[in-house]
Amino acid sequence: MNLKKQRENLLLDKYKVLALIPARSGSKRLPKKNLLKFCGKPLIAHSFIEAKKSKIIDDVIISSDDKKILELAKYYDIKVPFIRPKSLANNKSNMFSVIEHTLKNIKDNYDILILLQPTSPLRKVEDIDNALLSLKKNNAKMLVSANKIGQPQEWIFKPTNKMFLGSSSINFTSGKRSQDYTESYIINGAIFIAHINELLKSKTFFNPKTFVFIMELKSSIDIDNKEDFLLAEYFMKNNI
Repeated sequence: MNLKKQRENLLLDKYKVLALIPARSGSKRLPKKNLLKFCGKPLIAHSFIEAKKSKIIDDVIISSDDKKILELAKYYDIKVPFIRPKSLANNKSNMFSVIEHTLKNIKDNYDILILLQPTSPLRKVEDIDNALLSLKKNNAKMLVSANKIGQPQEWIFKPTNKMFLGSSSINFTSGKRSQDYTESYIINGAIFIAHINELLKSKTFFNPKTFVFIMELKSSIDIDNKEDFLLAEYFMKNNI
């Protein structure tokens, strides 16, 4: 079944979908990371390209305080309805405040918002569209993407300030192998979706009824530092 038919069958055609790509200028761990060349293109361009490929998203817009990012967005035919105020572009800025500012400063009305952070360059249009279809198929109001992690959550601990296990509850003498534990997942930061009226009420994408959309590890790398950047670039260059 093709994507258009899937969309019609799931009644997504009655919803207007907005994709928001947030990109502030600052980054402490990896300066100017959104504009760094990643496999021949600025990092953020990969999110522009994949979002524009979607057959479900109606409009793609950018929220940024960086003039170079805004110019690049225009080059990729991404809508630039405003310049994000500096007060919402520091390392303490709350993402919901950025979303709220966006919704207040656009002319059109939308039903569903999909947030696509530019630090997930391996996220493909198939991930984006399948996540949107999963939202409707599962009758969910919210959706976040995640990937499976190799280690059990029972092995996660906080050491003492002198780096001893201390009172950790980890039991390495139980005889359990890693595969004997329940599978664990981690939010990967690649996709956040919500019905806008629900998001404005809850002010978060996370609640007990948020649907979890599972992505492959190779598509889930979130670039936060130089090591992440090099690993993601290696994955893309080698088509892993």
